[in-house]
Amino acid sequence: MGTVPGASGGSRGLALLTLARSRQMLRAPFAGLLAGTVGVVYLFLALLVGRMLEFAPTAERTTTVLVLTGGGSWWNFPALVVVAPNATLVLPYFSTVAMVVVTAGVSLGMTVAVLLGLRLFRERSRSAGRSAAVSSTAGLTPVLIALVTLGACCSTTAAATAGIGLAAQSTGTSVSAVLAADWYLGVFQIVVLYVALLAQEQLVEIYALYRSGNRTAAAPEAAMQPAAVDARSLVGGALRLGLVLGGVTWALAAVASWTVVNPMTAPAAAWADWILLHGAVAGFAVAAALFPRGTRAFLLAEEPTARVARTILVASAILLLAYLPAAWADSGLFGFGNVVAGASGVPAAAGGVGGSPVLGWALIFSWAVQYLLLGGFTLVAGLRPRSALALLSAAGPQPVRIVGPALPPAPAAPGPVD
Repeated sequence: MGTVPGASGGSRGLALLTLARSRQMLRAPFAGLLAGTVGVVYLFLALLVGRMLEFAPTAERTTTVLVLTGGGSWWNFPALVVVAPNATLVLPYFSTVAMVVVTAGVSLGMTVAVLLGLRLFRERSRSAGRSAAVSSTAGLTPVLIALVTLGACCSTTAAATAGIGLAAQSTGTSVSAVLAADWYLGVFQIVVLYVALLAQEQLVEIYALYRSGNRTAAAPEAAMQPAAVDARSLVGGALRLGLVLGGVTWALAAVASWTVVNPMTAPAAAWADWILLHGAVAGFAVAAALFPRGTRAFLLAEEPTARVARTILVASAILLLAYLPAAWADSGLFGFGNVVAGASGVPAAAGGVGGSPVLGWALIFSWAVQYLLLGGFTLVAGLRPRSALALLSAAGPQPVRIVGPALPPAPAAPGPVD
């Protein structure tokens, strides 16, 4: 795992979470123009697909602008309505904010993908005398970029729609309740896009290490090569994918429960469920899947924060998998045992939750991935972090030492890479 000399772990983590390297790439020539073009095109298409902008004759002879300030759900007001002779534009409050955020993320992700692809294309012409590991990395990265940008740009709405059933199944709410609160779709899109951009940020860091490792002969840095394709790496890759999908949907299941439970008046048990059983478990699962080496290093550190984190993970996983008392379950804090009991006909007075579920892919995914996989992996990782996270690390790019021709050092030191 690369490090930035003189930088603390906190500053490196903050740089990663704020997509510092990706944003830095926007300083390249014509990057701003490309980002602006992508943003404008995507925003226009989003307005059309979302039926917020429609072109059709209206009864108006002039353009009328209205600002609606109330009369409905909080996430729709204030709303801006523009009626022209041949077009209508409706901009509800939260839908507009979510659309702008998603547009900015898509613009950043697509621009970085194009710039990184072009740079790697130029680098390949200079790689004849370099190691095969570097050449294979240069060939693999554009494929990963394509997958990331596909998820970031084209699949967020589909993923959000599919997540409605998972959220309802996981929290005991109904699909109609989640659909009625249509702000959830915007939240889901933003979260899915952000996770995709975090994955892309790692590719930018791998590229930085690739260049640094081949431009300094006296003190070559660690570069990355693709993991060997064997049974261990395939299992690790499937586990990482399951943890990301399960973690994202499990975190958003807590948000979906806010459609029927007001978080401002929710009892302490419900908040414990949202923070420990959903937030801690889901956040750890996504962090471990995207950054296995950094997560393992943090958990193995002999520091009070690491010991506290391991304790919270073990406690959260046990609560998630256990059968909790009926009084807790009635207040909103329940585990997988309560869900199974409810599906088996145990009444709520005895701790059953959810009643008889409808058997389908949403139920199978919820039980197998969100409960058993996330809970089981979090428990094992809290008790034996070295063993649990070693399998995830085997599925990602592996660090290698490369000695290249004597060239001037790269202008920027590499950052952390998983």
